Amino acid sequence: MGLRVPRPRGPNRPDAAPLGDVPVASGRKDAQEAWDVRVKGVVQGVGFRPFVHRLAAGLHLTGWVRNETGAVRIEVEGRPQNLSDFVERLWTQAPPLTRLDSVESRAVSPKGHTDFKVVTSETAAPGRLPVSPDVALCARCYDELFDPADRRYRYPFITCTDCGPRFTVIESMPYDRERSTMRAFAQCPECAREYHTPSDRRYHSQTNSCPECGPKLWLEAGDMRSEGQRAVEAAAALLAAGQIVAVRGLGGFHLAVDAADEDAVSRLRRRKQREAKPLAVMVRSIDEASRLGLVRPPEAELLTSLERPIVLLGRHRDASLAESVSPGLDTVGVVLAYTPLHHLLLEAVATSPSPRATTRHGTAWGRWLTHSCSTTGRSSPATTTRWSSRWTAGRSCSVGLGGTRPFRCHCPKPRLGRSWLWART
Repeated sequence: MGLRVPRPRGPNRPDAAPLGDVPVASGRKDAQEAWDVRVKGVVQGVGFRPFVHRLAAGLHLTGWVRNETGAVRIEVEGRPQNLSDFVERLWTQAPPLTRLDSVESRAVSPKGHTDFKVVTSETAAPGRLPVSPDVALCARCYDELFDPADRRYRYPFITCTDCGPRFTVIESMPYDRERSTMRAFAQCPECAREYHTPSDRRYHSQTNSCPECGPKLWLEAGDMRSEGQRAVEAAAALLAAGQIVAVRGLGGFHLAVDAADEDAVSRLRRRKQREAKPLAVMVRSIDEASRLGLVRPPEAELLTSLERPIVLLGRHRDASLAESVSPGLDTVGVVLAYTPLHHLLLEAVATSPSPRATTRHGTAWGRWLTHSCSTTGRSSPATTTRWSSRWTAGRSCSVGLGGTRPFRCHCPKPRLGRSWLWART
């Protein structure tokens, strides 16, 4: 039997979510009970299992958590009050990338678990689950990226459970490394240690890697081939010389040029046969964005959000931009760097005051900054021809803000408990 209780409102709970059933707790404070908990929503690829592990350990509960095709399943044992607290904290303390649609609980017979574990995923059960979108580089990974003492210093594929690719590397659900394109890269002993350490933020991070065991970066420019940091520096030199460089991002390639170089931007337009559609400009920080256009608190909030969307700013008349970036318009689309590679490349060209203009996709351009990490071949709406010039008002925008356009980290963003793309077994 279940007792209906209100769920707390919070950032991970949709306002219209139905009330859930929870078991009736025993009146004995020292009684040991067991609950079977099934959680649905965006709960895979967002650090949810490590969160559940830490939460259960903190409440002195035992049992296990696993991914399933349509949910995350938890079997948990302990004191009734601790079990109630556990379920409530699933709603109120879940990781920031989580979106909970429902949490269903029922009483089961205790099995006498002695600890709490993350166990092997269940793939046999049918079901469907919304796929997590790719996520921009988090602040802690950014700090490590530019820390000379860190073992991932200048590693262009640094990630953790709070950031990095999901949608573009997932091949099937439930989400585990062996069902993603990262299965091609066996973790080195140090990465494996992080992966299996509950207190580490890379605990069960499916994209975890380092320079010793992860994907490799290289630049191809005619007969020249550079690798690693030299590839980044060579690409920066090409951009400074007015060349077009195809830079591999999340789910596709950006065609990049110096956004202050009128000749370079015009050449990009001719080759893309894109006469007037505005190009996006990528910069490293809010400070750099504010030099190009008007950045008020609402724009700053959107620019620095987890999705890192392209945001329309009122263009400054004295902005150091080629007129052909957004010809005939008094606005400019600006996006902050969202992958480690973007940050490294922009840092390498920092001696020049010019940001870079980007578009996506292309044919043979002759200069490719790419890597060995495969993607699934899916593209977000923003990376297809259909969406290349469609700018829409974002639902989080205030009147007069301008708007955001659908972008790679918004896809497949859940809306009202549903997702634009569902993964099946």
